[in-house]
Amino acid sequence: MQMELLLKEKYPDARVVNGGVSGDTTAGGRSRLEWTLDKHRPGLVILALGGNDVLRGIPPAVTRDNLTAMLEVLKQRNIPTILSAVQAPQSHGAAYGQQLDAAYKGLAERYAVPLYPFLLADVFGQTGMMQQDGIHPNAQGAGRIAKRLAEYVIASGYLRR
Repeated sequence: MQMELLLKEKYPDARVVNGGVSGDTTAGGRSRLEWTLDKHRPGLVILALGGNDVLRGIPPAVTRDNLTAMLEVLKQRNIPTILSAVQAPQSHGAAYGQQLDAAYKGLAERYAVPLYPFLLADVFGQTGMMQQDGIHPNAQGAGRIAKRLAEYVIASGYLRR
């Protein structure tokens, strides 16, 4: 895993577990969260869900409610968390995008967690960074995402030597 290799440069004991499931929504992540936490006992969680909610047109309020439930569990377990924002395409309309932005910003404030920018911000629509479907990053795009996110995690101070 690219991000783990980058983190290991500074933190040799770093271990990254990808708890995501391709195509999954926040509802799916919510249903798996406690089991995943019990199995892996993470020292930090990067909560990066909601993109598939947007692709399916799930109302931002539903996405917010699922993220709220997950953030509650993480708070109760005292697990440091970074929440990653999701951006809606303009085709969903201004109101949808505003509601989604407000949900992520509001949750970051409410739970006092850092709000990481949209994971695909530097790769979406960039030549040579996306798969043919135009939605998912290719290996080069994933590498750029991993590098940015690893730098952010290191700068956050959550990891210790």
